[in-house]
Amino acid sequence: MSEQIKHLDDYYDHEKQSDIGFELEQGTIRKRFVLEYCDNPKKFDRLGKVGVEIDDVYDRIIFEEKETDRFRGFESIAYQRYLFYLFNPKILDVKMWEEIYENGTMIQERFIAMPATFPHEFGKAVSRDVMENRDTLRKENEELKQTLATYTGFIKKYNADNTYQEYLQGISSEKESA
Repeated sequence: MSEQIKHLDDYYDHEKQSDIGFELEQGTIRKRFVLEYCDNPKKFDRLGKVGVEIDDVYDRIIFEEKETDRFRGFESIAYQRYLFYLFNPKILDVKMWEEIYENGTMIQERFIAMPATFPHEFGKAVSRDVMENRDTLRKENEELKQTLATYTGFIKKYNADNTYQEYLQGISSEKESA
């Protein structure tokens, strides 16, 4: 398993997102996010077989605060990476956990999952844009077909087929000489 640990200063121009570090009289509370993903089909196929540990299959990225990071958070960075991996077709599976530590001891771990309706709603939004673009292109294509039919009809009506072919040959010879 490969493991990367990311700190706030690893990200250029990251701004304060939320207050997640708390200074207590007797210590500190810190939050970290653990992102596990698998992008290797051979490893993923081994998942669930006897003797294969999850750590053998998944790679891990840990987003954690340093002691010097006061009132800064990784929520936006962690969620951006999670969504990137969630919608990346090369990633076979991705999971994320939020962990809260008090004085270095984990006091809470929470699995992060997108709401069940998220992919459907996201797909609808993307599909709506794609459909609008498709409809615009269809309309433009129909207009171009009508224009071409009008030009073709004009050429045939006035017996200008030979003149038109000579014109096309002149254009192609100009391109060749350039």
